[in-house]
Amino acid sequence: MKYHNGICSTVIFCFLFVSSVSTAEILSPSSEWLKSITLLTDRSSPAPTTSVSDISDGILLTYNAPTGGVDVGTSTYQFDFTQTVTEKKGILFDISANIISGTYDNILSIEIIKNNKITKLYSSTENTVSGIRTNNLLTLNAGDVWGIRVVTGNYSLSLGTVGEIRITEHIPDNCAAFYSIEGKLTLPCVSVQDVFGNILYYQANLQRIPTSIPISFKLTNVLKIGNKLDSIDCLATYSDMNSIVDVPCVFVPNASAQIDMFQAKMKVTPLSSPLTFEVTNLNQL
Repeated sequence: MKYHNGICSTVIFCFLFVSSVSTAEILSPSSEWLKSITLLTDRSSPAPTTSVSDISDGILLTYNAPTGGVDVGTSTYQFDFTQTVTEKKGILFDISANIISGTYDNILSIEIIKNNKITKLYSSTENTVSGIRTNNLLTLNAGDVWGIRVVTGNYSLSLGTVGEIRITEHIPDNCAAFYSIEGKLTLPCVSVQDVFGNILYYQANLQRIPTSIPISFKLTNVLKIGNKLDSIDCLATYSDMNSIVDVPCVFVPNASAQIDMFQAKMKVTPLSSPLTFEVTNLNQL
């Protein structure tokens, strides 16, 4: 590990230095996912199939349960697609679905699960379901099992149940930071150059340190996000040369319940643990 003036040479190493922080990585490849099928309501329809495959920006999950036809319908199944994480991390992801669930007495739920418990539920009684469920966040410890569960079936005469679910890293459409009245500072996108010259992007959450003068924040959480953010407005950047985080846009609520915009610079406090940042410059825009 390389150091500069007593601190880590890149923010990623500093993040890893703070044990309370969750780091993130890209979605695990399809080879690390498990599939299981549980029969919930038997209508004697043909057996279903499932698959997990890699796509350019994430993971594709598919299932196909054929109908048994007239007076049979499609058995109701629980399809689980899961993976076990090997280290503490956070993941920020979007889900897009393209699903046919049947036309009569159908059931459909899409669940984000963690250690066999539902953390978020999307359900529908529509014949077809499409669209994107964005900005899903999970914080995971080593040994945790997370994934997607689909429960679906119907009593249709001619339609089975079939679905494609894409899991992709969440890419924010605006990088403007926001400061809340509770003292939380959210940086949706921070650009960091590693020691090899690669540009990495993170979402960071910080909490103001009470009564600190000058104003200071401690890092509470950081998540790796996408890798194509250079064209997005208000992208914050970290400079290894001076250990400064340059935040071009910060929305701050004022006493009149309106929003003011500021530009800020924050400097890493040397040898701080947890990692802290001191505000060195703040200008209203």
